[in-house]
Amino acid sequence: MEHLNPVEKGKQGETEIVHLLSIYGIEQIRVPDALWLHPISKKWYYFEIKNKDPFEPPPDWLQGFPETQFKKDIHIDGLGLTCIYVVRGQNHEWMAQYANKLTPTQNPPKSNLRENLVWFKLSDFISFTLFLHNLGLQKRSRNLKEVHLERTKQ
Repeated sequence: MEHLNPVEKGKQGETEIVHLLSIYGIEQIRVPDALWLHPISKKWYYFEIKNKDPFEPPPDWLQGFPETQFKKDIHIDGLGLTCIYVVRGQNHEWMAQYANKLTPTQNPPKSNLRENLVWFKLSDFISFTLFLHNLGLQKRSRNLKEVHLERTKQ
């Protein structure tokens, strides 16, 4: 991965995930993160995207989130908005999990950052595409521009 400052790296990751979401038909999104209304369940989902390399073992492959953010994300879940964390895996693949299903590790690594981080094992996340399939979503066979052009010709 090219050397970007943290803000640029974050925006790049958010752009990649927003693109992947559009392939699966998620159109009601906003950047920098994604907010989506499931068309069948009418449930709102909030995608929190972290485009940073995971912490390497020992003890485990981990991803960290600011503690204050995690507490807010769990709180909004109780308000009818389900938070989904999307992170980079150990092979740079995208992985996802519901924030409310994640349990912080008991022995977090030391961090030299100013804010306290909550660490989660990558083994608690699943492939992002599998996660989307579990939501009942499938890749579109054609892009929206092709469908729109076809409809306007009729």
